[in-house]
Amino acid sequence: EAFPGLDLDAEFAAPLHHDYRLQATSRFRGAGKDGRDLGPYPFESNVYFVGPQGDDAADGLAVSHAWKSIARAATALKPGDTLYLLPGTHGGGEWSFRGTAERPIRIASRGAQPAIVRGAVTLKDCTGLRLERVAFEAPVAMAGGRGISFHNGNMPALSAQKVDGLSLAHLTVAGSCTGPLLELSGCKAAVLAGNRFENSQGPAVQLDRAAALLHAADNVCANPAGAWVVGGTAQDAPSPAVAFSGDGHPV
Repeated sequence: EAFPGLDLDAEFAAPLHHDYRLQATSRFRGAGKDGRDLGPYPFESNVYFVGPQGDDAADGLAVSHAWKSIARAATALKPGDTLYLLPGTHGGGEWSFRGTAERPIRIASRGAQPAIVRGAVTLKDCTGLRLERVAFEAPVAMAGGRGISFHNGNMPALSAQKVDGLSLAHLTVAGSCTGPLLELSGCKAAVLAGNRFENSQGPAVQLDRAAALLHAADNVCANPAGAWVVGGTAQDAPSPAVAFSGDGHPV
């Protein structure tokens, strides 16, 4: 047996999610012919890890070398980097990540269950940022930025001011607040696709103007009556089967 006791989780970035890039501590590094790395991809310092038991003085390049805080990661990640959140509970705070449209920074939970972020989160002037399978326990606020997307996660509420190109897909937004679960102000080209809004006590979506949306489709509201407030006027939630364009009309 070439590699006895092989543990894929200790060698690769996130094998459960088919990410077979090498961790910095992988024994496949330098184990091939002429000292080359084994595996589908040679090691690059573009995959990082954060865990509740981590250490912000570490290099972050392996599960065993994980940073402790997402704030520490925000000071180091570059366009095109991936940050995996290890299972458990992570702290919130104010974060600023600077990816690009061509090379976004990706933040994703590592493991079968979403990582939990506890405490309010503010994303300030972020660019080129994609968050996947993250469970936020407190509302998320966004102040400025462009090209930010959330996929397959959940949160109690989200507000965004002056964000261009915000995309929400397959989220569950379920909070107990009486205000809107999603509030967009001064935003452009937002996309809402396949989200579920559990708006039992108030509106689901509040837009300062219909033109904030580039596209919306397949969204579901628990209470569709008056669930959307557009330009100060309440209206019933659109049918999930109807797509809306930026002028507020069906397409």
